[in-house]
Amino acid sequence: MHGSRLHAFLIGIDHYSHQGGPALGLYPDLTGAVLDVGRWADFLVRHGVHESHLVRLTAPLTDSHTPFPLPTYEQIVDGLQSLEARTCPGDGLLFVFMGHGGCVPTCVPEIKGEDGVDQVLVPANPCGPEARLLRDVELVVLIDRWKRRGLQVTLCIDCCHSGAAVRSGIRGSGLVDSTRRPARSRLADHEELVACWEGLVPASGWLPNPQGYVLFAACLAHERAYEGHFDSRGPGGAMTRALLQALETEPSSVTCRQLHERASETVQRWTEGQTPQVEGDLDRPFWPSKDREPVPVEGTESSVVEVLKRGDPGYYLTGQLRLALYLPPPDFDPRQRDVAALRRYVEAQEPVRTSCRDGEWVCLKVENRSLQPLLVALYARLPDAAPTQFYPASGVGKADLLRSGEWDLLPMQPRLPPGARAALNKIEGIATNEMRFFDGDYATGVFWTVVTLNVSVVSR
Repeated sequence: MHGSRLHAFLIGIDHYSHQGGPALGLYPDLTGAVLDVGRWADFLVRHGVHESHLVRLTAPLTDSHTPFPLPTYEQIVDGLQSLEARTCPGDGLLFVFMGHGGCVPTCVPEIKGEDGVDQVLVPANPCGPEARLLRDVELVVLIDRWKRRGLQVTLCIDCCHSGAAVRSGIRGSGLVDSTRRPARSRLADHEELVACWEGLVPASGWLPNPQGYVLFAACLAHERAYEGHFDSRGPGGAMTRALLQALETEPSSVTCRQLHERASETVQRWTEGQTPQVEGDLDRPFWPSKDREPVPVEGTESSVVEVLKRGDPGYYLTGQLRLALYLPPPDFDPRQRDVAALRRYVEAQEPVRTSCRDGEWVCLKVENRSLQPLLVALYARLPDAAPTQFYPASGVGKADLLRSGEWDLLPMQPRLPPGARAALNKIEGIATNEMRFFDGDYATGVFWTVVTLNVSVVSR
């Protein structure tokens, strides 16, 4: 069993609602996408992925009750953000889409050109004046966030996009869908969409320059992704069936390159004109490692992250508390400071490296990046001294409550021990969602994370 650290988000759409819009005919119903979701889920559970680590969105052909949410744009976006919040650095995140792909006029013409297109994954409700499709520029933003979180990201997109004709058994539309839809993303503002896409090099036509993740795509941009009866168990996508077949027969150490080679051979025996693609970190194992190691946080923020947990490990706080150092304005006076002005100044700056001179004023930013309120306490660990709590301020309480997205700013003046020319000070932050932790009750069900920021202090 080797999938315990993998989280999977599985989407299968057989029935497309055309109510309320002119896209009727672009996205005909399919027959095997929902079955493919069940096949992926069964396979993953058999190989050690806990049921609670699976998210399934399905749109079956019949109107019969389904226990899973409908894969609308809103459900997909909300579900992915919720899943991300439950992961830890080093975990695997597998995103699988079975349904129609397509292309629409781009929402970033300043990058792709006025006649450019965005490749899209088509949700179950592609019509109507408020309908949105999941664009490639949005996927790039999601992947960038997952990578910065330290996740091992794998995408399997079993559909075609710009090159397929509309007919039964093909997962894609060969026409540019010019239906008027809201261009604004629910995932990111326009500036972030542009920044994540700008300067990247096109690869398969789905996503550019895959680095730090792996993308399995069903076919080249001008080809078709087929579904059919490839065995006696009912219809399904050619790439999905071939990938699962290869995973069943290959050892747990199989790399993404090896997996693609086996699956591609199978698909090309079954169909003509479909060439499965794989891009990214090809020699990375498909399965994430079972050993959990402390994961450094990128850049100038918290340098060491350690997870401490009790009870059911399905709930994590890792990576939700962030610490970073900033320089205050040149005329900063701690005795007569304007807190609001100081916050505005820091918001416009980049974090400094985690070092400062003896007696130099710096600002420590403590931020809650989770989707829930956190109780936070900070401690100073100076050389040859016992840890000292300095946040919240004396008399305020054992921990301060930071709501989701909130941050606090603490002016500090690190000092060297007498006679020392350099020293390493440590700022340790503890975050939890239960006050019992600070009352000394370490009972089952209490979760917390410890984040350490190493600050090098040198003589002037």
